[in-house]
Amino acid sequence: MIRRLSESMAQFFCDKKLFPKDEIDTYAYGYEIMLISVINWGIILIIMLFTGKVIETLLYMFTVIILRHNVGGYHADSHIKCSILSIGSYIVFLIFIFFSGKLSAYISLLVQTLSLAITFLFAPVEHINNPIDETAMKKHRKNGILLSILLYITVIILLYIKMHNLALSISLGVFQVNISLLLGMYRNRGIMN
Repeated sequence: MIRRLSESMAQFFCDKKLFPKDEIDTYAYGYEIMLISVINWGIILIIMLFTGKVIETLLYMFTVIILRHNVGGYHADSHIKCSILSIGSYIVFLIFIFFSGKLSAYISLLVQTLSLAITFLFAPVEHINNPIDETAMKKHRKNGILLSILLYITVIILLYIKMHNLALSISLGVFQVNISLLLGMYRNRGIMN
């Protein structure tokens, strides 16, 4: 359904002479990515508003986005799998936020420390279909480690001032990215499909 809609959009704009006919597949793919992103973000927005966890969600998503860009990781092989994994990860995040209670500080420190070690050992992980040069790898590694350290310090400060849910939000975002990093590394090595 989304593919057909994106193809229709591309055809419409091609008919309006906004881009050449030989680029219709590229534009259709771009529209497909855009539509999937809007749907994913829309679902997360609805869940966020329904649960009232606005600040926690924004911290979590911000952490995932900025760190994931630098450390890389697993990419699903279809849009639907990507959507399921993204929204599923967000739901797991919310479950931790709602049910961690007095353990949130300990969970934050544990996953943040584990994640920092994973970043130091393995980041970045490139996607096998999108290799990057050595200079970019070094830059991403440096940025990923620096961001991880800054996020670790932020979590410590938030725990110190008793904002445990916010610390947990950042820690779980960092942890999700590091799980993705490990899965991407294993996939690149042929350990998983």
